Amino acid sequence: MNFLFYESGRRTYYTGRANGKNENIGWHVKGKMGGLWIDNTRLISSITLLKGSEVLVSDKFVNNIYHKSLIFGETQLEFAAHPNEPAFSVQLSNYQPEHVLKICVDPSATWLKHESFNPVLKIKRKRTDAVVTISLNAKRKFVLHTNTSLIGIRDREIIITPSSNPLTCVICDHGIGFSFDEIVNAKNSFYSRYLPQYRKDITFWVQLNALDLYFARESGEGYAAGLPEFPWWFGIDSVYTGLGLLHTPQIELVKASIENLAKHGNGVAPHEVTLTGHVYAKARTNEIPAFAYLVTRYVSLTDELYLMELVDRAFEKLFNILNDDGYPVGEGVVEVPGTSNFAMLDTASWFYALMLELNDTGLINHLRYSAQAKVLLEKLQGNFPNIWNNGELFYDAVSGEKRLFEGHFIQIYPLTFGLVPKELGKKVIKRMKKEGFFTEKGMIHSLPLNIFEAGEYGPTDKNSIVWSLPTILALKAAKNYEDVELEIKMVEALNSALKRGMPGSIPEILPEGGCIVQAWNAFLADVLR
Repeated sequence: MNFLFYESGRRTYYTGRANGKNENIGWHVKGKMGGLWIDNTRLISSITLLKGSEVLVSDKFVNNIYHKSLIFGETQLEFAAHPNEPAFSVQLSNYQPEHVLKICVDPSATWLKHESFNPVLKIKRKRTDAVVTISLNAKRKFVLHTNTSLIGIRDREIIITPSSNPLTCVICDHGIGFSFDEIVNAKNSFYSRYLPQYRKDITFWVQLNALDLYFARESGEGYAAGLPEFPWWFGIDSVYTGLGLLHTPQIELVKASIENLAKHGNGVAPHEVTLTGHVYAKARTNEIPAFAYLVTRYVSLTDELYLMELVDRAFEKLFNILNDDGYPVGEGVVEVPGTSNFAMLDTASWFYALMLELNDTGLINHLRYSAQAKVLLEKLQGNFPNIWNNGELFYDAVSGEKRLFEGHFIQIYPLTFGLVPKELGKKVIKRMKKEGFFTEKGMIHSLPLNIFEAGEYGPTDKNSIVWSLPTILALKAAKNYEDVELEIKMVEALNSALKRGMPGSIPEILPEGGCIVQAWNAFLADVLR
């Protein structure tokens, strides 16, 4: 049984394959991603169980919520990440004769971070335990504690022969050690603050997955997009994640994520920020109203009015890029060639939804641009269906009299936000069903009108890709427009994906593909509330 899995805390995580072959597991960008990371350094490339010289492959995987287990018959290899400290533990129980644990040290820095490492490993043995000091350079040092003295080093491989049942190893960046049970108990205690009582439903798992991706570094803290890619903070991903968690105990983490993005983006959410604080890409146009919408929803629940400054900051940027119809011009969630001077449907929907939310909550009166916003809202209320609806579906992009239909999943946004009357919404869903937008796997990314370059996915027929996000957006639209058939279909697709790949985690691409865990799936917690 070979698959990808992860175990994470705020400052450390392990991600890789069950057979320990953890390289080349990324697809968006290249680099050494698999293995054990502590803060922004990959220390260990793989942790594997051997019988003699043979690498064993587990026959079962168990997601224990607070730790993960690989099962080899009666033998268990368990992984646990401390929720707050840079400490990670591995435990081997019920081991068999000739079983040894192999830990491969292969340090590397996170993406776009240049740091040279020359690892030096030293063992200090005692009668019943041992400590391995791993020095990477003058600044970086880690220690590995294990409850056996039967340990050796071959090149950069640490070979551990168990002598106590269970065998435990704790890896951290300081001399303070934790037992495996202490780490699991700490995680249980910490997670209980933010999670509902365990129940076997999808809303529990998406909240757990988001909490697993809440990473803290010197540069800030917030919800990383997913694993096993290099984790980074994405603007639009964080918006969906935050919206899903506003009515959960994680709302305080949503606030921290908002403040983190605003810090790095000078008041707006950047598109991509590495966990070292490097802004790789500034905000796309769609992320400006989307982030302001999240902030508005948060303030409406908490009355923390000082955060409305972020909405004002969004309007400062948006007012400079509105077309004559009142919609922001620029890039949306889908990269459509030749549309840089167009308003995109998803951006228009976010913007209109933001204006309605500000008006409905009364927060529009707390804006510096209150008067201008009210005039603009009246304009949007009068023209949205006329500009964007082509009779049965929506245009993907509009620039004056030029209106494009590319068949992207952004068709669903006006329905997800409930921006059009019931009769029109039902009509659009009916036509979308006829065109083939909704499959057993979920909602397709785009109709197969063209072949497009899908990044590291290669030239791909659009109809072959089903992301989890469009599927969740379609589920929300089905609920808004009372389409029970579509609602059931999308729920079944998501529940099916939950049981594929790594159990207990909905992947990025349905039914199993892309990132094995994706924070934006937390949006489901609000959709199904």
